[in-house]
Amino acid sequence: MAKADRIRTLDPCGLVDRAAAAQLGTVNYVGGGPWPDGDVNQCDVGIDAATGFLVMSVQLTVPLHTNPPVGNRVQLGDLTGYISAEYGCKVTIPTESMIVTYAAPTECPALQRLVSFSAPMLHNPPTRADSKLGKLDPCETVAHVSGSGLDLGVSGLASSCRSDAEEIKLQYIGTATRLDSVGVSIDGIPVVTHMDPVLGRNCEAVVYLGYDEPHAMPAVNNTTSLIYEIARITGFMRGCDSVNSDAAKLIASYRRAR
Repeated sequence: MAKADRIRTLDPCGLVDRAAAAQLGTVNYVGGGPWPDGDVNQCDVGIDAATGFLVMSVQLTVPLHTNPPVGNRVQLGDLTGYISAEYGCKVTIPTESMIVTYAAPTECPALQRLVSFSAPMLHNPPTRADSKLGKLDPCETVAHVSGSGLDLGVSGLASSCRSDAEEIKLQYIGTATRLDSVGVSIDGIPVVTHMDPVLGRNCEAVVYLGYDEPHAMPAVNNTTSLIYEIARITGFMRGCDSVNSDAAKLIASYRRAR
């Protein structure tokens, strides 16, 4: 889990060369992804290009032997990447500590040029100094729940963890105005729970961990969004009282994070 712990503290938005991105068009949004909300380990860059608005994403994942790189090999300075025309274009750069994936609905030569300028940043990736969410280990809470098969999922996302009994995802959510208190309050933090409407057997909870301290970030069309750090908990075959108990543990860990 050490690699996942480190990835959660990194800022994927800092792995994009802004000047190179501007060659694709006017950059009007840089923030958590999938836009406008998203996972801790992903950043989206919104670009007004000649062909229309496009979103380029940067995603950090834990290296998994089950997911070998896909695509044609390409040299990016002293790093090796793999490029494929998947949903536009995707460039994957595997390193010893993480896998970095750049993707955009654009032609591959344009994305490859951007990545070639951005790749040197992988040697000393920036961290999120103002984020408590990146300092949380979702597996720490999941481990308290009975169940087996503790893992990061097939995608290797450092921002999520699951067992047979529970899954926790660390995410951001963006709003135009400050959130009103919703759901129930656990130690002053809003928690919204409901039973899965499809199966009716799983309890799902949204825990607004950063309710008291949202971050203001530039958004599209020269507006500003308030970004809240949240966790999504899904209890498999468990009631909402049990899930709320885990939400309380997560809230306590978040408040201890520095």
